[in-house]
Amino acid sequence: MFILPTIYGFSHKKVNTPTGNYGTLSSGATWSTDVPLSGFGSIAFTGATNSKVTLYNNTANLYNDQSLSIWFKVNSFGGIILGNTGIANHYIQIASSTIIYASINGSEGTYQFSAMSTGVWYNLVFSRVNLGSNFAKMYINNVESNFGSQSQGASYFDINVLGQYFDGTATANNFDGKLADFRKFDSILTSTDRINLAAGNEPVTNSSFHLKMNEGSGTTAWDYIM
Repeated sequence: MFILPTIYGFSHKKVNTPTGNYGTLSSGATWSTDVPLSGFGSIAFTGATNSKVTLYNNTANLYNDQSLSIWFKVNSFGGIILGNTGIANHYIQIASSTIIYASINGSEGTYQFSAMSTGVWYNLVFSRVNLGSNFAKMYINNVESNFGSQSQGASYFDINVLGQYFDGTATANNFDGKLADFRKFDSILTSTDRINLAAGNEPVTNSSFHLKMNEGSGTTAWDYIM
């Protein structure tokens, strides 16, 4: 009998196999069934100090020509959705209904959009272009910021927590709302990728880190491989 050989590493389909990377929910962060689209999971944040998801192994740091994608839904504006608990001035903040700040080692970019509402899900894509070029771009539902690309300094974007950040003294601007489907990509996403993400479909570009947030129980949000 002829047996076909097993071939590894060929399929581009997403499989439900967690890597050794993950995020840990604190006591104030809880699983939610309020999701952007069918098949998604999400995590609810209360705005309290203990409401966060801590990321491990530096898997979400943004270096040359890389991108992040995340869904967010705010109960109140002003909160940090991505940050760092040990290094100040690395964060993305949903500052108001029209303004989102992205701070990379204190170099803050201001991104303006059409008015957003509380209680509505939005997809955010943030791309860190080559460090030598020193700029970044942000999109909401595949619509680029009215202010275009922003100069963001030459440092990498150091992210290790969802829902808050460290201002040099204590955690600050804790997020009140929900987050879903957090991904990192080792490239600048194309328009097709962004359209797919905003529609809840798989992008053409494979992610290098992906918290589906659909576990629904326990305290671990796993990173899933492609």
